[in-house]
Amino acid sequence: MIAGKHCTRGCRFCSVETHKAPDLPDVNEPQRLADAVERMGLTHVVITVVNRDDLPDGGASHFKNCIEAVHVRLPKTTIELLSSDLDGNWQALKMLLDQLPVAVFAHNVECVSRLDAQVRDPRASFGKSLDVLRRAKEQRPDLMTKSSLMVGLGETDEEVIVAMNEFCQAGVDILTIGQYLAPGRPGSRYLPVDRFVRPEQFQEWADRAHRMGFLAVASGPLVRSSYRAGMLLAEASAAARHDQQYQPAPL
Repeated sequence: MIAGKHCTRGCRFCSVETHKAPDLPDVNEPQRLADAVERMGLTHVVITVVNRDDLPDGGASHFKNCIEAVHVRLPKTTIELLSSDLDGNWQALKMLLDQLPVAVFAHNVECVSRLDAQVRDPRASFGKSLDVLRRAKEQRPDLMTKSSLMVGLGETDEEVIVAMNEFCQAGVDILTIGQYLAPGRPGSRYLPVDRFVRPEQFQEWADRAHRMGFLAVASGPLVRSSYRAGMLLAEASAAARHDQQYQPAPL
């Protein structure tokens, strides 16, 4: 996670501390990040961020500097950016994605749209998150786009399917679905778990997602947005190559 240890938002599922005015991003972080990735010998790295609504570009320039530093140091390491929504700053998103050396652009929708007000900070929304993913795919069709959905927050099974359809329409390639587990003690600001979804239901969603056309899917109680990220990228890339090679004969 880059851009500081404090987030400017207060979503009710997240354990990252909230601060209205965090310290400015560390200018040395890009090189320190590259050092860390090199020391760990990673072949695929997921770089996630905090929301930085206090910055004019939402932190986009810092995110880009960090990613470029890793790529320069380790050009064979594939990079996945789990981005914020940049508060809908589309110029910042365009700047961030321009020639960005990543294989995957991810942004988590988190919950079904009906639960936005209960689960996410008021500055976030299902619609804004879908717009981020849609615009990213339009600007960089060469990138895999990815999103994640938590269940156990009060949604219905049918609402999950509706959300999956909307992800498809936004051009999302990779989908993860996992069980919400409250990070805090009872009585804290964190939402309680509404239900524990059966493994069979997770499998049903995975099967449905594959039929919808997602290139790679991870769906299970312990799945998180970065779950087996490198393997999901490889699966999605192989599926995309297969789709490109298969050309139905004209009728």
